[in-house]
Amino acid sequence: MTAKPAHGDFDLTVPQLGPLAAAAPVALAGRLGLHGSFAMPTRPEGEIGLALDGDLGITGGIRQAADLVGPDGKLALRAAITRGHGDSPRVMRIDRLTLDGQAVHLAVTGSQTGARAAGSPVREAGGMLDATVHLAVDDLQRALPALRGQAALNLAVNGPMNDLSATAHLQGQLGTTGMPAGPIMLDAVFHHLPATPQGTVLAQGSLDGAPLSVAADLEQDAEGRRTLDLGHLDWKSASGKGRLVLNPGKVVPLGTLDLQMTRLADLSRLVGQDVSGSVVASVRTSDTPKGGQDASPPVVTLHLDGSLASARASLRRVTLAGTVADPLGAMRTDMALKLDGLAMKGAAGNASITARGPQDALAIAATASLPDLMGAPAALTTAMVLDVPGRSVALRTLQANARGESVRLLAPARIGFGKAIGVDRLRATLAPPGVAPAQIDIAGTVKPALALTATIDNLTPAIARPFMPSLRADGTMTARAVLRGTLASPQGTVTVAARNMKYNADFSGALPPASLDATAQLSGTQARIDATARAGAMVDLAVRGTVPTGASGAMALQTSGRINLAAANAYLGAQGRQVEGTVQLALGVGGPFSAPQASGTLTLAGGQIHDYAQGVQLSNMAGTIVARKDVLAIDNFSASAGPGRITVNGTLGAFQPGLPIDLRITADHARPLSSDLVTAEINTDMTIRGRLASRIDVAGRVVIPHAEINIPNSLPPSIARLDVIRPGADGQVPQDTGSSLVVGLDVTASSPGQMFVRGHGLDAEMQGRLHVGGTADAPAITGGFDMRRGNFNLAGISLDFTKGRVAFNGSGVTQAIDPTLDFEAERATNAGTARLVVGGYASAPKITFSSSPPLSQDQIMAMLLFGTDAQSLSPTQMAEIAGAVATLTGGSAFDPLAKVRNTLGLDRLQLAGGSGVGKGTGTSVEAGKYVMRGVYVGAKQATSGSGTQAQVQVDLTRRLKLNTTVGTGGNVTGFTTPENDPGSSVGLSYQYRY
Repeated sequence: MTAKPAHGDFDLTVPQLGPLAAAAPVALAGRLGLHGSFAMPTRPEGEIGLALDGDLGITGGIRQAADLVGPDGKLALRAAITRGHGDSPRVMRIDRLTLDGQAVHLAVTGSQTGARAAGSPVREAGGMLDATVHLAVDDLQRALPALRGQAALNLAVNGPMNDLSATAHLQGQLGTTGMPAGPIMLDAVFHHLPATPQGTVLAQGSLDGAPLSVAADLEQDAEGRRTLDLGHLDWKSASGKGRLVLNPGKVVPLGTLDLQMTRLADLSRLVGQDVSGSVVASVRTSDTPKGGQDASPPVVTLHLDGSLASARASLRRVTLAGTVADPLGAMRTDMALKLDGLAMKGAAGNASITARGPQDALAIAATASLPDLMGAPAALTTAMVLDVPGRSVALRTLQANARGESVRLLAPARIGFGKAIGVDRLRATLAPPGVAPAQIDIAGTVKPALALTATIDNLTPAIARPFMPSLRADGTMTARAVLRGTLASPQGTVTVAARNMKYNADFSGALPPASLDATAQLSGTQARIDATARAGAMVDLAVRGTVPTGASGAMALQTSGRINLAAANAYLGAQGRQVEGTVQLALGVGGPFSAPQASGTLTLAGGQIHDYAQGVQLSNMAGTIVARKDVLAIDNFSASAGPGRITVNGTLGAFQPGLPIDLRITADHARPLSSDLVTAEINTDMTIRGRLASRIDVAGRVVIPHAEINIPNSLPPSIARLDVIRPGADGQVPQDTGSSLVVGLDVTASSPGQMFVRGHGLDAEMQGRLHVGGTADAPAITGGFDMRRGNFNLAGISLDFTKGRVAFNGSGVTQAIDPTLDFEAERATNAGTARLVVGGYASAPKITFSSSPPLSQDQIMAMLLFGTDAQSLSPTQMAEIAGAVATLTGGSAFDPLAKVRNTLGLDRLQLAGGSGVGKGTGTSVEAGKYVMRGVYVGAKQATSGSGTQAQVQVDLTRRLKLNTTVGTGGNVTGFTTPENDPGSSVGLSYQYRY
């Protein structure tokens, strides 16, 4: 009988694999597109053909599938089925099944012949199978991130379906992230599958650069007894062998397994860190029959002996020995663990633990002797009985000490840690060295019902002294709690009291003892707080109100009282600082913890700050901080600073996201800094705006109407020397690991004059303007300060500067500002012109000499000081040159003029040589002061007494000046000039340097 042949084509498109894979259930994302064709036979015994070709893309879901197959996989199938007819059996044939992905390749071929049809002379049970599989992975890392290399597997299965034989061959390169890949090969041969398999597995290759060899036989008999015979395992210093038998219906195999590794360092690359030591381990299981009856429950005997050392810890010897009877039933343990020569960060010593008995009464004893625990001896001894099924432990004894502090259990106690959590009367003492012990008493349940009482008496700060040796504090604290209800809705009372709390230090003797009384009344979801703290007349604070006992709910707290800031002087005094004033608090906080709201005020009156080392002086400080919901407003906070005041106003969003800030700081003729080094008067108007959590911007102006900067002739030897990075020089700038706050800068600083720089022989008046931009971490500074007038005193001779400038283009090792100096003074003689140049950086000034025409350094020094050559110097003049060298090199020098100038309140006081009032080249004394901005009044007197001159100089512009002198007359050697005219004159001068 024949039929008309049928054939056709079809297409299958699955744009989203997710819904289809979810039915498996498997998590996959991707697409599938197939084109297929089929052919139907014309006769019943004919062949049915099927062909499929298409694309498989996996882009998500199971990571290994996405990494191995990828988005552009290819799938192909060629298969045929012949239905059995007469003596011909059914045959299913796969001519080709392939899957090619970005890192995986699969190929399957084979056939399966069914049993002969009923009634045929020959019938084969289950039919026959003949198949081969080839699987290759190009990159093992895509299958498991820790692996490296590639592998290929060839599998062949053939024979009757009830008595199959299989061979497998795996070959490739295997490594890990810390171990280079090496060749690996595995062969397996099995017969009599699937009922009574018997086979051999052999593995050979190279692992971590060393040969690996494993041989094992596996077998299952007709009764279901499974046997594993490990012939050998050899790799580096590791070796193993054993034989295990798993009887039918059992889960614990019987037999022996021995492993050893004489050099644990062989594992260093596998575990990713350096290790050393050795280990020998054995496991033995038996079920010896008793009295001819069935075998007893299995007993597992364990033994481990070894040593271990790594960068973090080391063990001279570790031993684990004992037995576990019936491990999956009514387990009974008899084990002992010993750790000898334990050494790790902060601890060293020995420890041992024993566990004996059944699970519901497992007796555990532990001892530890640590000669070095954080630098001091420690010890522990404890015994307990653990009920594993009942989730409780009966603590029998506990004695521990560390750094002289001891903990001792006064009586046995039971602790539950299962569904019922509670303590059956835990009483213990905690005794710091040389102090009466604190008493701890806890009893009751925590869960499911809360019914707990707890008491702590005689707790002193000395409890922390073993770990904080410098702590010298006194006082006692007590705490009591009586709780009931549930953890979600607790009821009861908690009280805390502290008396005579005092910190005993050399600088804290003036602090009065403090006391604290606090009570919390719990009533379900809320607790009412009533707390007071007092310290003599210095501190008197109270906090009252309610807070939620959980994460939700609203609080309503009110804080009132006062703090005398002088309480901090006991500590600040040792640092050369002092504060005064009284702070009055009347603050309330309400709302949930996630969005608190504040109200009330914080008022400062009579405040003062003195920093004697830095010269900071602020007085008459007063102001109020007003809390308005989530904002703190600073209301006219002001302070006196010398003859002027500093005022601060603005807001801080203390409870707003990002902590927004908006402050304005003004100063009017304020002198916040007054010291031997720097005395400055400032006018300022600045703003600080932004968010303290991310970025704030500081902008405004600072005007310096008057400042005196005194450069010390020598610095104390205790001051550290800081390396400075010059422009163009290499230097490693340390990475800042502090706050991520960015501080933007837009500040202009200017001085119209009367900025005096004195010291090291320098006496100069500066004026100028600079702008600071960028950020605090990378400031961008432009501008500088130019000299209006100045001179350099060298060995008693005053040299007038012809130019001077302080600029800002240097930075220290932490990007700190380091100004550059450029000052030049010169003196003209018949032999030429000698120059003195002060350059370099403020942290390391450099003084150099030059001349026109070029002369030696001693000639230049002689010209500058005495207007003659070095050969004409007298012994006295030679000594003066030596003194000048000492001054220039930073040595100490006596400067009586500076002391007199400061005492008289003058801006200028100096001795001048050469031309001037009086006769010839005698010496003169000049003194003067700025009576107002841009107006200088001075007087000059010859030491011979023959002439006196008064001078008034008015700055009309930056370069144009009006000079007026009135003199008593005198004789002048040579020509009369505006500089040496001893009489009266009026004139204009214009300065321009090119």
